[in-house]
Amino acid sequence: MDLRKVIALGLTLLLLVGGGWWVWQTQRRARATEYALEASYQRAFFDLMKNMENLNSLLGKSLASGSSGQRIMFLTSVWHEAENARSNLGNMPIGMVNMMRSQQYLAQLGDYCYILAEKQARGLEIKAEEWQQLAQLHEQTREIHTGLREIMSGIEEDGFQWRSFASLSRNKKLTPRAQSIADGFSKLDEKLRDQAPTLTYDGPFSDHIEEQEPRGLTGERISESEAREIALDFLDLEEEAGYKIGEIGKTRGRIPAYSIAIDREGEDKGQIAIDVSQQGGHVVWMLNSRIPREDNISFTEAVTRAEDFLAKRGLAKMVPTGTIKESSRLTVSFASQEDGIIIYPDLVKVTVALDDGEIIAYDAMGFLMAHHRRDLPEPELTPEEAEKKVSRQMEVQRTRLAVIPMSNLEEKLCYEVRGKVNGDTYLVYINAVTGDEEKILQLVETEAGTRAM
Repeated sequence: MDLRKVIALGLTLLLLVGGGWWVWQTQRRARATEYALEASYQRAFFDLMKNMENLNSLLGKSLASGSSGQRIMFLTSVWHEAENARSNLGNMPIGMVNMMRSQQYLAQLGDYCYILAEKQARGLEIKAEEWQQLAQLHEQTREIHTGLREIMSGIEEDGFQWRSFASLSRNKKLTPRAQSIADGFSKLDEKLRDQAPTLTYDGPFSDHIEEQEPRGLTGERISESEAREIALDFLDLEEEAGYKIGEIGKTRGRIPAYSIAIDREGEDKGQIAIDVSQQGGHVVWMLNSRIPREDNISFTEAVTRAEDFLAKRGLAKMVPTGTIKESSRLTVSFASQEDGIIIYPDLVKVTVALDDGEIIAYDAMGFLMAHHRRDLPEPELTPEEAEKKVSRQMEVQRTRLAVIPMSNLEEKLCYEVRGKVNGDTYLVYINAVTGDEEKILQLVETEAGTRAM
């Protein structure tokens, strides 16, 4: 055989083998990613089941205990467990189901029990109506746990896979099994809307506080067509071909808004949902349904992308205050800054896809509810005097001024004193006017990021 033919044949075989190996590796990585994603969804669901089981038990023990010390322990455990349940519910691939009432219920449950624990710790008695509300919460939690068990039974019967549910939900084409699961979650949320007790107390998730008027809304009422243009401008889609806007709906809630759904061509583009406030045309939140599956950009670059995104949309005076990483997404929390003072109530969250740096979620609800012109008092204490107010056991690392939200909607100007005690990091908030200790938070490092507790 001619030498050139031999070489050509060899190269062809090499290319075929190399190409086959590349395809096999790509498929193997894709399968590994799918299995990891499925495992994370299964873990979130079963952890949620365990959270609700624990909440049911802890609430029952709180009602049965005759010891205030034991009751304090049970009630604070409810608070921690409810926060974990909220996190696990948020990690479920059920974006097409409105679970807002469930999230609010879990927030209120934990918040209310924490308030009762504080009351007991101060030596105060729990009133009869508070016992009654606690019993109602116990009953409601038991019903949620029962509903989740029914959903789990349906999943176990036919080996349903959550990752296929996530894929189907993005395309709005649900199989009967997937639709049954979606209906199960939807019924749970509807039952809470109809049956959950109304809680009125001095806590950040109290029903009377949830009904507060948004302070950050400015401007006149806008039309649907104006909302459409604002949404496209916000998403930089004005000149991008290959997108389709669905029917524009309206939402009520705390901030009445136009709800806009945008489909973009391409398998990996995802559908975008965005709410634009009817008053003033402010973007309340935005969510891109696509799921990033790789980490290609660094943590620092992701934070920079989020900062640039806000700056281009008129929010340049925002500083990052925390990050949480979930799968291949990084959510960066921002607070506004005025004259060097951190304004924590003015909260904005931006989520960055770590595969390509795209902004896939934006939440300005906190900012729009709290932002307003503030007439802050002059500090009566110096930073050094504030540092003397904290425990002598604390090794102070940093002190700065910050406005913090209190449970009754008040805001207070404080010195945020960051320091370590026995290797753990804490934030102690000293009132800059009175010198009182207003709040203490512990910063806990987790795989997802730093959480304040």
